[in-house]
Amino acid sequence: MKQAADRFNVTDLDEAVELMFEKRWTDGLPAIPPTEAAVSRMLSYIKRPADEVIGIVPPRDAPATIEKIAINCVMAGCKPEYMPIVIAGLQAMLAPEFNLKGIQTTTHCVAPMTIVNGPQIKEMGFHYGDAVFVAGGGGGGGRAAGAAPPGGARRGGRGGAGGGRAPAGPRGHPAPGLRRIPESGRPTPGRERRAPRSPPRPD
Repeated sequence: MKQAADRFNVTDLDEAVELMFEKRWTDGLPAIPPTEAAVSRMLSYIKRPADEVIGIVPPRDAPATIEKIAINCVMAGCKPEYMPIVIAGLQAMLAPEFNLKGIQTTTHCVAPMTIVNGPQIKEMGFHYGDAVFVAGGGGGGGRAAGAAPPGGARRGGRGGAGGGRAPAGPRGHPAPGLRRIPESGRPTPGRERRAPRSPPRPD
């Protein structure tokens, strides 16, 4: 499948990693170089045109194409089967009522939270249940839920694919890298709902 993204020639992995930092393609964490072969595997799995535009991402109003999303998925360590979840997360954030432009441009430390539900959370090995907010806990959840826009694959729909830059808040917050979790869809064993307590009485 023909790819339209810019190419950069590097001599080794170290140079590739430094290039990604220099170009601000990462959120500060190491990223996997998006080689043409790795991006092709993503595109072959999703079976959608590489130049298909999922939406226009504020604040720079850059088009988020399937190819750009695939590149960001590779950088975040996603498997190809995670791509539909990343795309769905980005589409949800691009809904007008979500006000992504406000989130992208505010100096507040607000960050979207993506919850993944359905049979795929077991099929893909997502970590859910106890300690669900532990980053990277248990297999696929750390890479897919953690890559989903997102923050989307390293802020991948919101940032890299859409042309965004680093947050402009006065202090920042680690939450943008943590607010992506799967949902089990059933109560956690041993934590059945209890009757509410009576409010304390002032004595």
